[in-house]
Amino acid sequence: MDLFESNNIPLQNIIGFGSDGCNTMFGANNSVVSRLKLNLPGIIVQKCICHSLHLCASEACKVLPRHCEDLARNIFGYFKNSSKWQAQFTEFQTFCTKFVKLNEYF
Repeated sequence: MDLFESNNIPLQNIIGFGSDGCNTMFGANNSVVSRLKLNLPGIIVQKCICHSLHLCASEACKVLPRHCEDLARNIFGYFKNSSKWQAQFTEFQTFCTKFVKLNEYF
């Protein structure tokens, strides 16, 4: 709150706050959000949607067989260091898309 006041930011201009969901930011006691809510009762708080989605995806992957994750990592590892392989893959995807569309007519 001191930082806002020292930079002449009116507290009524603060309508929302978003960050990751760690205890320092969103904990029940002595966190940034608990202090903001104490001074700004109408503030809207939002945990980072990217972080939340990552946690959901990580939990979902735990029920998949390990070889599925290994396959995804291996594919990424194969393409990440070669722009030539990436270009060839893009060309292959274009070919496959045209082939599927062509076969839809038959």
